[in-house]
Amino acid sequence: MNPNKALWEKGDFTRIADCMRESGEALVQRLGITKGLKVLDLGCGDGTTA
Repeated sequence: MNPNKALWEKGDFTRIADCMRESGEALVQRLGITKGLKVLDLGCGDGTTA
């Protein structure tokens, strides 16, 4: 069983968001994104459809 798939299917989005927040902050820092820059986020949302 894929543990990532199981986590998403469980719907534990708080746990997922905590992980994503940490990695997102690290990515922003590594890319040098600062206030005033425009960023296009192509991968937003939790992966489910409306």
